[in-house]
Amino acid sequence: MLKICPAWEVSKKAWKLIEPCLELPDPKDRYVLAAAIAGHVDSIVIQNLKDFPISILKPLEMTAIHPDEFFVQAIERNGLIQTAAFLDQTLPLI
Repeated sequence: MLKICPAWEVSKKAWKLIEPCLELPDPKDRYVLAAAIAGHVDSIVIQNLKDFPISILKPLEMTAIHPDEFFVQAIERNGLIQTAAFLDQTLPLI
């Protein structure tokens, strides 16, 4: 991801201060949430949605979204409505 979007990088120094204060179902995922907080994001794109419950994200005004759903929404936002609808129906089959 860093090669594709270097501007999205959050320094380790920034998220390391936040990480110990966080609670998640899987403690190994705390760094992801800490980086999201430090980076002031509104959504985390991640496959393991179960480890980022809404009860934890909502007070932080964040959501978690699966990469497939993010992709479909991006396609739709760019005006490819029929393509997005087709992908939304077929991605679960792949």
